[in-house]
Amino acid sequence: MVKTTNLDAALDYARKGYPVFPCSENTKIPFKNTNGSKDATTDLDKITEWWTKFPNANIAMATGSISGLYVVDIDVPASELMPRLPETWTARTRGGGWHYVYRCTQTLPNTAKGAKNALAPDTDTRGEGGYIVVWPSTCDGKGWRWHNEIDPVPLPDWIVEKVRPKAQSLQLQRSTFSMASTTWARKALDAECDDVARTGEGGRNHNLHRAAFKIGQIVGAGHLSQDAAVSALVAAGLACGLPSGEVTTTVNRGLQRGMIIPRSPIDNRAAWVDPFHGEEITIGEVVEAEIVKAKPPARDIDAERWALFHSVRSLGGLCDSFSSWVIRGADHPQPGLTLASLLALGSVMAGRRLVYRRSTSSLYLVALAASGEGKNRPQSCMGRVVDDCWPLLQGPNSFSSGPSFTDGVRRAVANGTGIVLVLDEYGMQLGNMMGPRASSHRQDIKQSLTELATKGIDCWSPALSLVKGGGKLTLVAPVVTILGSTTPESLHGVLTSSDVADGFVGRHVWMRAQAVLPPWQAPETRPDDEIPLDVRSAILALRERHEAWHMALPVTSDAGVDEIRFYTPLQVTEDDAAREILTACKLECDDARRTGSRSDVPPAVLARLPEFASRIALVLAYLSQPEQIIPVVTGHVARVAVALAEESAAVFAASLAANRKASWDDPEAQIELVLAAIREAGGDIGRRSLLRACRQLTARTLDDIIDRLVDEEMVIVEKIAGKTRPTETLRLLHS
Repeated sequence: MVKTTNLDAALDYARKGYPVFPCSENTKIPFKNTNGSKDATTDLDKITEWWTKFPNANIAMATGSISGLYVVDIDVPASELMPRLPETWTARTRGGGWHYVYRCTQTLPNTAKGAKNALAPDTDTRGEGGYIVVWPSTCDGKGWRWHNEIDPVPLPDWIVEKVRPKAQSLQLQRSTFSMASTTWARKALDAECDDVARTGEGGRNHNLHRAAFKIGQIVGAGHLSQDAAVSALVAAGLACGLPSGEVTTTVNRGLQRGMIIPRSPIDNRAAWVDPFHGEEITIGEVVEAEIVKAKPPARDIDAERWALFHSVRSLGGLCDSFSSWVIRGADHPQPGLTLASLLALGSVMAGRRLVYRRSTSSLYLVALAASGEGKNRPQSCMGRVVDDCWPLLQGPNSFSSGPSFTDGVRRAVANGTGIVLVLDEYGMQLGNMMGPRASSHRQDIKQSLTELATKGIDCWSPALSLVKGGGKLTLVAPVVTILGSTTPESLHGVLTSSDVADGFVGRHVWMRAQAVLPPWQAPETRPDDEIPLDVRSAILALRERHEAWHMALPVTSDAGVDEIRFYTPLQVTEDDAAREILTACKLECDDARRTGSRSDVPPAVLARLPEFASRIALVLAYLSQPEQIIPVVTGHVARVAVALAEESAAVFAASLAANRKASWDDPEAQIELVLAAIREAGGDIGRRSLLRACRQLTARTLDDIIDRLVDEEMVIVEKIAGKTRPTETLRLLHS
């Protein structure tokens, strides 16, 4: 690259239409008392004035709508993301990473490493309000240089979908009050930002995180938009001299942590100190003058379930014909429960013939609905189709007999199919297997089902108590599908005595009935309830294709009436869009587990969500393409599969929350529990002793409550020198 002055380079960028602005020499930080990327311009006279005054100033190029550029910033020399990025204008950064510069006409935000919408663990992006430092700038003796000179290409659609802001749905945990962001909340934000901007070196990052946490509490209570909070806090962090990447990460982390514990004026003590003027305002005055009683718009969960149902129907094939038949003849049409029966049907029919990413179609589905809400219709329709079109798929309808269960699995293996267990009162049956008084053979069944959910194409050897005569039995790649129906109350009792991480309950796909009971459909308004011809013909065609595949397998042994054939499954293929969607799902779930950004969903469930999505994708591809010998997981199929897996995780998390004691779900009760423990100890208590006194709370929940009490000046934390290390003691300031 030809050597040039910073002024010449800045003018060249401007002539090409890329707005630039100066950063302090040898840094990535804009000059003090400037507006950073907001000052970026293509005005040649202004640029000449800047670099004539500061000839060694580094060059920053603005991103976002001002320039039409979006930059993917990879911080390591080689990343798993790089093969997926189309070739474009690319630079090598001073740290050995990469800047991929793309054209983008949309207004997209910056993203930070570790955020929910991050492209990869080692990657952040620069969008609206962002900037990058460009050649020939230097910092600490190292410089940026362009790797190529090609024009930026359009930003890939999958990146747009990944970083585009999702609709926020914040549910108030405590107060239902909402305050205009131009009064109390805005003043609090301005005060925190002013404090951060004035912070000197040595405490800048800590002060920014503290401010983000406190503002996050206000955002979590619905008094301030997250966008406004991020914009102001990032500007304050940059103003005090912190690097932009560090600022974004710190702000996002603090906001997310604070939003978990919402804060409103009504939540505090009898008086609230205005952060701007220090004037004491009574709560009554604040309520009358500032607070409007209004809940944020509630999610229409029923509408979302219908939208998900119609997205499955749009795949065509049996996804449309079977689902439509179930809904048309139902007393109370239930989209979620219908999808559970559809997935169960496809899972057992795909059986051992198809595998996808070394995973079989085996699915355990729970249709969760109260009595009389319509769970019998989807279950009976699936049973009728199996009985009439493919009887070999039907298994026992109870776990009461271990040998009968194993015999059914063995029969399915011999015929190359799966086996479906259609189980009423599933919550009760789970309790019989997982309860402290469960018999040994039922505990063995639970262990076997857990193993079967993870075996893929491996071998399975059931416990001796499940085999007739106690002999040894080894089966290759058995596929077991469960369609269990239960009431929420029955299942909650099981969750009380089970651990999600033990692998069984967490391996179920959960489908919920509507929150509001759908209108009743009178019998005279329903069409003829015979199995539709298109449903019957599609299933019989799939059965014929399956039997042709099975008969073509080489026989490895002859065990009486069972011919054991050598198992050679067909590998389901995928297109590029599906691969990107399922990979993004995996990365997003991994990030959520690392950062704790989805604290409502147990980590064990998040860990299995990508696997569920892959299994569901296999089933949907099979059902939607009955004419294909080997179905293809398309981008549309993958997108719907991920949505179904997310729905399952959300239903499961809601069921867990409903199962907990109400007092420990209530933040007010948690705070009172902590305060009572401190009072009982005489007003002073060690952190460890407090955790022992509040056994109902996790360490993380207790830490969040302590931070809140410190923030509201109800307690202080003192460090006392110990024999080996300091200990923390909490002291109550107000009785």
